[in-house]
Amino acid sequence: MHPLLLLLPYLPLLLLLQIGSLDAATNIPGDYLVDLHNESIANPLYPAKIFLMCLNPACKGGENLIASGEAITAGISHNIMQRFADKGGIKYTRIFRSQESVTSTNPLISYEATWQERASTKDKSVAAALFESLGCTVQWTGCKEDTLEAWNIKPAVVPNPATGEPLWLNVAHIHPFLHCSYGDGEPIEDEVLEAIDEARMAVTKSCNLGPGEMLMLDNTRYLHGRMPYEGNERKMITILTSD
Repeated sequence: MHPLLLLLPYLPLLLLLQIGSLDAATNIPGDYLVDLHNESIANPLYPAKIFLMCLNPACKGGENLIASGEAITAGISHNIMQRFADKGGIKYTRIFRSQESVTSTNPLISYEATWQERASTKDKSVAAALFESLGCTVQWTGCKEDTLEAWNIKPAVVPNPATGEPLWLNVAHIHPFLHCSYGDGEPIEDEVLEAIDEARMAVTKSCNLGPGEMLMLDNTRYLHGRMPYEGNERKMITILTSD
């Protein structure tokens, strides 16, 4: 047993992602960038802390990306923050196809879970009830009405839990895994997304974790991501906690 696994009984776990052949911290293939994000922040409920534990680093690439939400907030104009507030925050829409309709060989599309996989059921009513219990609005779309769309609306800016000051806390920039729009359903303008990207990239830092090393982040105040890497040696475990 890896020594880091001895820590697990002492952590208030919400979720432990399995070790996989690609990257246990995410199943996105190694040759793709994992953009900066606060873990599961688009969901009605999200973890308070995230632990990234390295079992084995990549032979080339795979650096962990980190950015302070407070520093990003300082780089985003008041006009942009006010526009999100005026338009009702951000609407996050997740689209889950049916197992029968997933035929793409695109690794990013095949990475996305079907609604049967996500809800661990083949019953549409049970799947819909699960997402509704998590605070999402659900509708079935597609010509066969076999695609599940689940959406919720959250503010783009929240009070900083440490200072009470405004904190930019959202993943409006994440695509294609989330379909993001203003809270009123209108699309977010390209120039707004570009300004957000500039603020994020200006304060992004990178770090390399060695075997047995762990990175702990306040999930509200810090974003994380991952650079592309070569090979399949990289093994990471993600632990999400509620406090």
